[in-house]
Amino acid sequence: MAEMKNMENNIKMALHQLENNMFEMQQNLQDQINALNQPDKADFKVLSSSNYNAETGVISLDIKNIGKVQATGYESLDYKRMVEVTPNAEESVELGAAPVGTKLTVRKPGKIEVWYIKGHSEFNLEVLESSTFHSNHGAEYVFGTEYSDWAVGTTIVTSTPPLHSNDTLHLKLKATLEAGRHYLLMADDLLFGPRGDTLEIVDGIDIPSNNFFVISP
Repeated sequence: MAEMKNMENNIKMALHQLENNMFEMQQNLQDQINALNQPDKADFKVLSSSNYNAETGVISLDIKNIGKVQATGYESLDYKRMVEVTPNAEESVELGAAPVGTKLTVRKPGKIEVWYIKGHSEFNLEVLESSTFHSNHGAEYVFGTEYSDWAVGTTIVTSTPPLHSNDTLHLKLKATLEAGRHYLLMADDLLFGPRGDTLEIVDGIDIPSNNFFVISP
């Protein structure tokens, strides 16, 4: 009986992995088509390798520019902001350039998750020294944090120069999070403007978007 149960679990895990692999292949193909159709735009993509380690509290945020041109950023910086989110539209609030009811979407295998901004506070975002990057252009990216009073005063993560085409950031972050709540990190600051600091092929307000990573500690 135990052997049958293990076999059943192994089959389920293999099917789940196959579903994820097919999902990644479809996404990569769509990304290539999008880039060919809009070669004059950058496109931040939060990679599926992004994760949250509940034991260490370390957030791994991997962002790649899958567009054909460098991001524009704002004053030579790209900004990544955190907000608290909720799946309940009735709890949605207006914040900065994001009106009440703004849908922040995350594509998952077989479904699209919809989140709404619930609030914003000082999350004490910190960039760890273990953060790295991969550049195909010889760029030397510098990470940091900056206190921003845009929309609401809080610390946000910065990187410079703006992300080049086909370059990837591997950010390691820590933040003050509470169990039972949901948090969303943006690859581009949607609160600054309806399309962030960089006009992308797939922007934060698009459905589905590829700009977000959700943490539920």
